Amino acid sequence: MLAINCSDHQIRILDTDTFETIRQLRGFTKPILDMTMTADSRWLVATSANSVIRTFDLPTGAMIDAFRTASVTTSVTFSPSGNFLASAHVDSVGIFLWVNQAQFSGFSYKSLPENYQIPLLETPILDGVEDKRTEELKAMLRPDAWGSDPAPESHSNALNSEPLEEGLITLSCMPKSKWQTLLNLKIIKACNKPTEPPKAPERAPFFLPTIASTEPRFNVKCPAQKSLSGKLDLGDSTKVEVDFTRRLSKSVTDGKHKEFFKYIENLSPSALDLEIRSLSDIQDLLSLIKALEIRLKEGKDFEMIQAILSVFLKIHGSRLAGSQEASIFGSPGQEEEDHQKILPAIKSLLAVQEEVCTQLNRLVDYGIGVSAFVRGLTGVV
Repeated sequence: MLAINCSDHQIRILDTDTFETIRQLRGFTKPILDMTMTADSRWLVATSANSVIRTFDLPTGAMIDAFRTASVTTSVTFSPSGNFLASAHVDSVGIFLWVNQAQFSGFSYKSLPENYQIPLLETPILDGVEDKRTEELKAMLRPDAWGSDPAPESHSNALNSEPLEEGLITLSCMPKSKWQTLLNLKIIKACNKPTEPPKAPERAPFFLPTIASTEPRFNVKCPAQKSLSGKLDLGDSTKVEVDFTRRLSKSVTDGKHKEFFKYIENLSPSALDLEIRSLSDIQDLLSLIKALEIRLKEGKDFEMIQAILSVFLKIHGSRLAGSQEASIFGSPGQEEEDHQKILPAIKSLLAVQEEVCTQLNRLVDYGIGVSAFVRGLTGVV
């Protein structure tokens, strides 16, 4: 793609294969000074002479963000990873860095309304510089800063994960890096592992207990300390219910899974991986399978469900496969009863997974076919 700055205060995006205009980005009232694209050509950021920096989503052609600076921005560029936006301003010799919030938290790609009031943002300050903005920030962080009034609401470009129409599949508001980290957590830990094993500290001098007398004698009757490797006495308790399993059981009992998956979104990848590994009771496994199935039927949090399901099968796959073998060859006692419970749940989840993936693949193939037809390409399968 090629972005062209035109004299009518518009940016036109050209397809370099067909040399046709595929997008026209409007909204500028002053000459455009500079523009830049992200590495994946998903976003275009442009600055104009009226000190406004606008962000456009190229697949939809919508302006998804806009803010004003105190001085005119003369140049902008993205970092290779897309985490930061660098800007240069009039009457300033420094380069300012802006954090891309979409890389670290959920962000809505909804177009800004026509009556959207563009906010004025202060340029980032140097670390250690105290000025009035620092004092204002400290005042806002005080617990009594807002008083009894609720916190101000954000503009209408708020996150909304509800489907626009019934039957559509929606993604979660989780950042892409979060569920990708969950899938590759084992590889990340292996890469972060130190090349050399940690060295034990040098032994400190120790003193043997002695008995006070005219001649120094060691106290051989001193009781030895109990081994720290002994097992903890849990009493009569055979099962400790943690917060994760408690919320999971409650969601299955009440039939309300929204709060449970909202709780999952707030967990870190390592914490979520640990919670999934900690599921040992067959009833907890069954509850998680049912919760994932219901969420798939609702068509919500698709990529998050796929990540959780992938990790779940990696950890407990051998146990679930054993339940299928037990249903064929038979298994005595409690194991046979557990296998009879979990096997229908696995088959039901598999059926829903195939149905949702088939629908998604059909819609994606349809979109690719229509795009290829519009662009006049041939040989696209």
